[in-house]
Amino acid sequence: LGAAHETGDGVATPEEARRLIASIRTDFAVGSEKSSDLHLQGMVARSCEQLAANLYSTSTHFVMELLQNADDNSYPADAVPRLVIESRPDAIVVRSNETGFTAEHVRAICSVNSSSKKNKEGYVGEKGLGFKSVFSISDLPRIFSGPFRFMFDIRNDKLGYVVPTLVEEAPLPFHVCSRSLPDPREVQRETRTQLELPLRSGVDVSKELRSTLHPAVLLFLRQLHEVVLVETHRQCVRILRMVCTAGAFLDRPEAAASAEKPPHQPPRGLLRWGHEVRSVLEYTEPILPSPSSSPSSSSSSSSSSSSSSSSSSSSSSSSSSSSSSTTAAPLALGGAMPAPDRVSTFVLFHTVRATDRGVRRNELECDHFTLVLAFPARGVLARHAEAEEADTALSGGAAEEYNEGAEDGDNDELSAGVDVREREQDKCGAEDASAEEDELGCTVGEFEQQPVFAFLPLSPYGFRFIVQADFLLQSSRERVNCHVPWNVMIRHALPAAVARAVKEMVCSRLARLHPVAMCQYVCAVLPALGDTSDFFAATPNEVHRALDSVPFLVCAGGEWRRPGQLMLPPPRADADALAELFGDTEPGAGEHGVG
Repeated sequence: LGAAHETGDGVATPEEARRLIASIRTDFAVGSEKSSDLHLQGMVARSCEQLAANLYSTSTHFVMELLQNADDNSYPADAVPRLVIESRPDAIVVRSNETGFTAEHVRAICSVNSSSKKNKEGYVGEKGLGFKSVFSISDLPRIFSGPFRFMFDIRNDKLGYVVPTLVEEAPLPFHVCSRSLPDPREVQRETRTQLELPLRSGVDVSKELRSTLHPAVLLFLRQLHEVVLVETHRQCVRILRMVCTAGAFLDRPEAAASAEKPPHQPPRGLLRWGHEVRSVLEYTEPILPSPSSSPSSSSSSSSSSSSSSSSSSSSSSSSSSSSSSTTAAPLALGGAMPAPDRVSTFVLFHTVRATDRGVRRNELECDHFTLVLAFPARGVLARHAEAEEADTALSGGAAEEYNEGAEDGDNDELSAGVDVREREQDKCGAEDASAEEDELGCTVGEFEQQPVFAFLPLSPYGFRFIVQADFLLQSSRERVNCHVPWNVMIRHALPAAVARAVKEMVCSRLARLHPVAMCQYVCAVLPALGDTSDFFAATPNEVHRALDSVPFLVCAGGEWRRPGQLMLPPPRADADALAELFGDTEPGAGEHGVG
């Protein structure tokens, strides 16, 4: 799809678009009989074929590239940026309401490593390779954008990877209705760029397409907040919409020390930090009868429906009364929506730091970078996400109470700690409040691995929370480039960011209400030694060192303690014996905090 900024070489008429396509074909010496031209064409064709075949590890990587491009596009001021992906048995059709292609974009897509976004700040993509991923499923991709109508045909000539051919046919129409989609004619009218991917024989990516479009893909995109997946063969529509549900990004530098004792002195290089809660709402709806059906057929359908049940009769008759306009009054995307079928919520912690001296992001002079940690809202954080005052639950209001147990006692004074791995409170006579904490807590097994993000997901590295930053990537856009100082600088900032996020969580109002559950959550989500791999292999050890001074474990007396201040009791230790041994709890007190 198109890139973001208009340039002075915009094309206004179909005739100018035709001349541009002809000019590109001339640049590649199409039709020349010279041996030198034929040799050059062969080299280009073989290189593009190898690139398209071997660059990406999955056939559905093209979906990530399309999302990336859609987020980098420019949009009309009154438009809600969205991407509609229609999965047909014989084709994938992608529709975008972006402003459309310019001549610069057409030339960039007809080349390799010539992105119109390269070395520009604020863009997800920059390598000029992403569009080539569509050739993993299609031999004849077609693009319709404003006056441009062209295709890449590699069926008989591999030079078709980069040489465009004019298309005379009209784009495929959109005629799908559902409760939450606009009228199909409205979708078609707002579509300014349409990509059609006729599927290669034997290719079926429908299942992979569904799994690739998981809710988290929208979390860090800058513009694109709605993705619609229409599956005609399954007769269903799936809509993903990202919303910020609570919290705000903090711009005050002094807020960086809100969880610490005064004076507020932020660490060197820390510019600002804060948290917010983001949710991705998911709707799954059946495809309704097409509004283009005739009134007579609608009436017939309505009458047959009424014979089966009175409720469906009423629904059908209201549908038929709308005649050829819409069925069941579909809603416009970006407007009011019914209750979602599923909500995926994450608590995001933002850290903005100044760059190290002399470290640059490629050719860009960046004076800061942003690192975001997104923790899945499960267990105790799910309760936080549902709280009416979610925007204040992770404030620094509990800092004084948090520090009360943080500093009293040296490392050689040990307290009985909470075993967050194996708690058998039913055998210890736990009270109702403690039982409720168990329900809010989490175990390691409840957290699957989360991918590292560079605005869109990369391969997993073993973390149970999401790490998002503007990493420089390998050409496949699936792995972090291990050898550039920019990425190493971001990785060095990760342990301190994790420690700061943990401080926020255990300082929260929610942690005061459910301390054991919060302790369970934190311990379940933190990386253990050996969890992570490759570029982040040493990160768990560094995170543990950063947490050495953070009181994030709950002892039997209920105070928050640093790891070095605690010892873990045996699984079935007698509570009264432990109380007598440590001398700082009343007999029987251990039943609330010791497993």
